[in-house]
Amino acid sequence: MEELLTKMRTLGHVNDLTKEMDNYLKHGTDRFYTYLFEADNPTIRSDKLYIAIRYPGATRGHIEIDKNYIITDIKLYNDACRLPHIYSDEILHCFEKYIGMKIVMEQTVKNNCIICDKHTYVNDYVITTSENKQKVIHLCDDCIRFSKLLNN
Repeated sequence: MEELLTKMRTLGHVNDLTKEMDNYLKHGTDRFYTYLFEADNPTIRSDKLYIAIRYPGATRGHIEIDKNYIITDIKLYNDACRLPHIYSDEILHCFEKYIGMKIVMEQTVKNNCIICDKHTYVNDYVITTSENKQKVIHLCDDCIRFSKLLNN
């Protein structure tokens, strides 16, 4: 069985599914991203488990899982009560390959970002120092996005 490694980031949990969903955003990604809300604590309704799919501003859908965290269905909301549909229609084709995969939560540790010093979930990067030694640094998602803007 294929596993879908899910990691904690600043806004919420991300994995290959949420990253692929970002490829279908109508406006592209620059600052925000699709994430799973409380993926490590799914909502229980009618003997089914649900993980909310969020993009800043609204819950955009959900992932239905069984008690073993196996994905059984993925739905996007597209009704009159919700904000406009932000994903292109082609997104529905990407969901099929994730059905049957097991969501596995990465064990994460909180560290301080070396730039902003926020105590949050961060990404570990290996850099080479001026002395040709490798060193692991910690950067939060906001500082990573900011540094990418500066480099463009």
